[in-house]
Parts: sequence; C-alpha cells; structure tokens
Amino acid sequence: MELHKIIEGMGRGLWLKDIDKLLAFTQNFQATKKDLNLIFENVKKYANKKQKGKTLNWLVLGLTVNQNKILNRIIHDGLFRTTNYNYNAKFAYEIHNEIKSNHAALFLNEKNRTYFNSKTIFLSPYKQISLLFNEIICDLKKYKKTIFKDLLIIADFYFLYDIYPQQKHDPSKLTFFSKEEISEAISFLTFHSLKYCKIPSTLYLESNEKNIIENKYEPLIFKACLLKKYLEWEIDIDAFKFECSKNGNKINLKSRDPLLEKSRKNGWVSTEIQKLNFQGRIHSDLNEAESLEVLCDNLLNKYGDLFIKKRKEPVERFTLEIPYEPNLFEFLKKQTFFKEELTLLITECREMFVSLDDILQYKVRNQLTFHDVLIVKRFFNFLRTLFSKHLKDQMKDNPTIVLRSLIPVFNKERLFEILRIFIPDNKIDDLLGLLSWSYEQNTILDLQYRPIIKIGNSYVIPTNIMCKSNLIRNSLYIIRKRIYDNVEEDPIATLLKEEFRGKNITSETNVKYNSQGFIGDIDALAKLENTIFIFEAKNTILPANPYELRTTYDNLIKASSQLDKIVRAFNNDSFRKYFSEKIGWVISPQTKFCTCIVLGNRVFSGYRINGHPVRSTFELCHFIDEGRVEHQDGNTYYLWESDIFKASDLMNYLMHDHFHKVQFDMYDKIILEYFFKQINFNYYTYEANEDSFISGNKFKEKFRFVKRKDVISSGPVRISQA
Repeated sequence: MELHKIIEGMGRGLWLKDIDKLLAFTQNFQATKKDLNLIFENVKKYANKKQKGKTLNWLVLGLTVNQNKILNRIIHDGLFRTTNYNYNAKFAYEIHNEIKSNHAALFLNEKNRTYFNSKTIFLSPYKQISLLFNEIICDLKKYKKTIFKDLLIIADFYFLYDIYPQQKHDPSKLTFFSKEEISEAISFLTFHSLKYCKIPSTLYLESNEKNIIENKYEPLIFKACLLKKYLEWEIDIDAFKFECSKNGNKINLKSRDPLLEKSRKNGWVSTEIQKLNFQGRIHSDLNEAESLEVLCDNLLNKYGDLFIKKRKEPVERFTLEIPYEPNLFEFLKKQTFFKEELTLLITECREMFVSLDDILQYKVRNQLTFHDVLIVKRFFNFLRTLFSKHLKDQMKDNPTIVLRSLIPVFNKERLFEILRIFIPDNKIDDLLGLLSWSYEQNTILDLQYRPIIKIGNSYVIPTNIMCKSNLIRNSLYIIRKRIYDNVEEDPIATLLKEEFRGKNITSETNVKYNSQGFIGDIDALAKLENTIFIFEAKNTILPANPYELRTTYDNLIKASSQLDKIVRAFNNDSFRKYFSEKIGWVISPQTKFCTCIVLGNRVFSGYRINGHPVRSTFELCHFIDEGRVEHQDGNTYYLWESDIFKASDLMNYLMHDHFHKVQFDMYDKIILEYFFKQINFNYYTYEANEDSFISGNKFKEKFRFVKRKDVISSGPVRISQA
C-alpha cells in the first residue's frame, strides 16, 4: 500500500482512536526516504501551527512506519523544544503525554518509551517555566531605561576581573555560575530586552551604576541562568541519554549511561589542565617576545596623564584618549606578535593541528583573514589592557565612575576611521559581519561569539569579553568550517602515521576500498603483530556549549556507523582477500581487528559507542609514543606492560579501557539541586574526587611507577605532552 492511500484510508479523525486500523494499513508498508521526509515535514508544519490533532496524526503515522528514524529526526531538529513555543511548552507536553499514554498500542521499543516518559515529566512544569520567563520580561521592562548598557557592564566586569564560581555545589546562588554562563545569561537578557522593551534610541547608552553596585540585577541574571540550565537539560534528554523521574515536587535528571557523562566531564577537566600546562611551558619559552602587558605598564607609568582623562560632560567618567601617533599605530600593526598573543596562537595551532601560517592566512570571510582579525583584536586589547589597569586602581574609591567608563562606544564614522588604520577599507564590512550583532539580524546573541553590538549608528564593544574570548575557535563555529576543509588527508591520520612510523609499525592512511558492495575509506590503520588497528578520525573543534557538544556526539554516531561498516566488510572472506592484496598486508583468518574513534578534542575520550572506543588524538599519540603518566604526586606511571610497546598494550588501552577505568573511578556522583518556583530539579552528575586525583592511589594500584626527581605540581594528571 502507498502512503497516500494509508492517509486516505484513515480519514480526518484522530488516528490514535483507531490505532488497530492504522497498524493494519502499515503492517507490510515499507516507508521510503521520500515517505519519511513527507511525514516529518507534516509533523513540523502542524506542530509549528500548534494544531494538536493533525500533529498527533502525522506523528503516530511516523512512529508506526519507522519509529526510530522519525523520532531521531524530530529530536535532532528540536521540533518540540521549549524555545519553539516562546517558553510555554504546554502544546509539546500534551503531544508527548498522548504518545506516552499510548506507548503499548504503538509498540514503542524500550528506548523510545523511556524517552517519551522522560520528556513528558520534563515538560510537565511548563506553567512554572512560562512564569519564570514572564518574570524575566517584567524585570527587563522594570529597568528598561538603562537595562541594555547595565547588563553589558556587568558581563564585561566579570571578564575584567576573571571572576570564577565561588559556590561549587550550591546552584541557589549566582556565585555558582561561571563567567561564561553569566555572559550567556546576559546575552539572553540583552536579546530579549531589545525584543520586548522597545527602548528609545536615546536611552540605549544610558546606565544606572547605582543599580549595579547595589546588585539590583542579580535576581534577574540568576533567573536567566536557571532558564538557560533548563534548556541545557532538554538537550541532555534529547542527545545524551538523560532520563527523568518525578517524586512529589522534585524532578530527577540522571544519565542512563554513566560512562558517557563521566567522559564528557573528564574531557573538559583534561582540556583545561592540558591547556594550562602547555601554555605555561610555551610562555616561559617566549621570553624574548615583547609583552603587551609590560608595554601598557610602561606607557601608563610614563604617559598616563596623556592617555587617561577624567571628563565631566555629559556625565563624569574616565576616557581613554589615544593620540594619532603614527609610530604607535605602526607598532600595533607590526607583523610579529606579542608574548600573550603567541601563547594563545600556538595553543590554537596545537589544538587544531595546523601551522601558524595556516591560521593567520585563513580567509574566514571573503578576503578577511584571521591575521586581520587578530590585528584588530590587538588594538582593542591594547585599549583594554591600558584602560583596565587604571580602572582597577580607581575601583575602590570611584566605583560609579569606573562602571560608567568600562565599555567604550563608537559611532560608525569613528569606528571605521580606527579600523582603516589596521585593515583595508574593503575588509571592514566583513570584519563587522563576522564579529558584530544587531537585533535586526534576527539571530540569537552570544557576546563571546559576536562581541560588537550595533545599536543605531553606534557600536558598543565590551572589550574585556571581546579580548578574552577565543575569536578563532568561535569564528570557525559561526561559519561552520574548519581550517583544513580542502586537505585530502585528515591531520589526525597524519599524526597517527608519524607515531607508528616512530615505532617502526606498518601503517597506512586514507585507504579507499570498493569491493563486495562495501565502498568507503579508512582514515588510518596500523598492523602490529597479528592485530590490525582501524582508526576513524573526527577532528571536531572543542565544544563550548551543549549545542556544540551535541554536534560532536553526532560525529561519534557517524564514526561508529562507518566503523560498523568496516567491521562487516572484514568479516567477509572475499573482502579480506581484496584488501590484503590492495595494501600488501597478510590478513589471515586468525588476524584480529580493533577499531577506534579518534577525536580532535578531549571530550568523550574514554567513552565507547557500539563497542568502538573513543580516544582523543593527543592522548592516543602520547600513549603510543611514551605510554606514561606524570602525576603531581611525584611519580611517573607506566601504562605499557614493559618498556617495549606491544599490540597487547594498545589493546589494553583501547579495548579494555585500562587507563580510563582508573581515571573514571576517581569521579564521584553528586546531586545539584536547582530551585524553581513550586518545582525543584535534582541533576545527577559526576565530579573529580580531588583527594583521589592528588594522591595517585588509584594509579599505584594498577600501574608500575617510579619516583621522579623533579615534581610537577601544575595539574593532577599530565598524560599528554605532545
């Protein structure tokens, strides 16, 4: 039976009430890709219109013909997400509740039953979430005369002082949240202030420092942080195997897959430790490079009165006045980089597996290069560094004036005049197109990605946010590209080949195959003794929020599918013979195979998906190269069985998780309780046990070790020195 005949046969009623008839129609129906697309588009169309009956009919039809594919697409596209309904998800709740209530009649599998049950529970406090959002809008309107500028001042202040969370386990206080989370919350508030407050253009740049000093905005920002957390949890349910249960007025959120949750937590911890260790080493190696901070100190000491002025009109404030001195601007335009810039640039080169020239010459938007972006950022960093030193000195005695002076505002003509000094005129529009945001763009604001805000004919630039954000990484996410998109061979595969070559291990990269109906390519593979190790490389950029993290996880799923196909191929005798002849390796019936997904970042390292271990590039390469861990307890732990690298070592590391089991055992389960009105959320997650990490006892139980002469104490574990 064709799809249109099924639809005609079901008529206009509610198909859930005649589910037996629908199941009879679809019993032998094989939905094509075109059929599934049609079903999805109709679910989407009627969900957007909030037409409950028609939405349910098309959704039920999809679940009966192919429940996994339809539901996966609905989840991936966020069709019923809270944000689609202006933070009142009553409609989405009713849809999920109907499916949950009829799961037996629809023959939903266990995974999908769990999903609909969890999502129904999660969406059930839709009234409270809607009330929270409405309270936020009311608060924005209450302070609308100065809310725009005040919020930006607060966000920039967090970055000026690099304020870190003070409450580790208490989400009931604003001090629980990081400066990045505060920035995201304020970005959310700024966007909605422009949407709902209808602020007169004459008031956009007004500020009320008294409200800031008296913490009048703290409850508002806290509410925004809570709402942002709720939206993140929805991603956890949709993408990261979290499920919900309810006990009275408490909703519990916990992962069905502890390994997945531990791997993402450990990934971020490892990233921070490794970056700090690496930057500490290279910073000390750059002693000959000039320091921007030292330059600003010297200028302030010698010419402070020339640069910093105290003005009284139209309001009392400090201003930074940069004289048009050609030598100064030429100095800022120089092709060489300051010590602080080189530290960050070299770190990014390492993280992205590219050279310094690759980054600098990359055309991020038309003819605009990252070199152009960094030169402009240098100018603003110069202003920020010079000005912030003075403002910090004045903060104790003149907090009102300091806050008022914190964020520079440029009219269009003045900003363009400055930018022309550093980049050609034809690149200015591209620079602002990349880094600036205006409400008219109809896109979500994130100050760390687009730190220049256009209001009328003015540009507001929170320079501390701008200069302390990773504009290279963030810009690549904006344009959805990688620096090496056109490179035939993935740099991860090249790194692996170099490591294996250093061990005299036979390896190949970018091997294409086409035999017995199996068509594809293998990024890297190596033959060690009688085992062939197969690596699928996914060089994703380090994710910075749950949405980017979901993209990384999607890449894991894709990589897993590709490795599944390769495993099936090698189970075919004819394919093994074909592949053996193609690459010149002996592949016998006794040959073992081991697969691995290799990520460009450390998040999810240690996880296993469909049996395929996930490892980060740096960790894997270091294991092959040295196979040791330097711990702050003063010991060096050896992960190989002996001093000679063998196939069994790599098997232990990949297939038996011998290192990651020890590492993950040092994570404790914690419960974070978030208080909403009339409903609380208990969020179950994991955190590193500091005592276990510092003591090294878990490593002592598992691995051989020796005491080092020079103890390194900059981080708990340094497995990657690459």
